[in-house]
Amino acid sequence: SSEKSAIVGLLRDGKDVSLAVGGTKEIEMWENNVMTVYISSRKGIFEIALDENIALVPVLSFGEAELYHKIRLA
Repeated sequence: SSEKSAIVGLLRDGKDVSLAVGGTKEIEMWENNVMTVYISSRKGIFEIALDENIALVPVLSFGEAELYHKIRLA
């Protein structure tokens, strides 16, 4: 779950957490062979990291736009 309480609980238990911050908004913006990153309103994880004194490790993966293709229906 990406609920704040679930993430904080995992971090306090010493677990690592991985999130895809773009979510469904990034999927809606998908274009074949075009990389789009959407984080402008996805700031909650940064607030959690500051509140819990947890380091963030940003990761950007490449190649999804070439691997998957959006099929337009209609």
